[in-house]
Amino acid sequence: MKFITILITIFILKIAHAASNDQLFPDLSGLNNETRDSIKAACHMEKFKGPKKHAECQNKHLASIKSDSNNFFSDIINRIINTFVYYVQPILIIILFFLWRNQKKRNKKIK
Repeated sequence: MKFITILITIFILKIAHAASNDQLFPDLSGLNNETRDSIKAACHMEKFKGPKKHAECQNKHLASIKSDSNNFFSDIINRIINTFVYYVQPILIIILFFLWRNQKKRNKKIK
C-alpha cells in the first residue's frame, strides 16, 4: 500500500512540475514555422541551463518579435523616407540642376 501511495505522489508531483513548466513557456503556436524555429534555435543552448532560463529566453525573443510587429507602420514610413532620400532626391537634384542651367542659358540669350 505504501508503494502505491509513493507512486501516486511521484505521479502527481511530475504532473504539477510539468504544469508549472508549461506556464513558464510562451505559446508559440500562433507563429509561423520559420519564426517558431528561429526562436527555438536561438534558445537552444538555454535549454541546458534549465527550464526557467529556457523559458526566459523564449519570452524575450517573443516580446522582441511582438514589439517589432507593433513598429510595422513606423518601419514602412522609414522605408519610404529612405527610398526618397537615396533614390528620388538625387534625381530631383539633377533635374533641378538642368532646369537651372537651361534657365541660365536662356537669360544669356535674352541679354
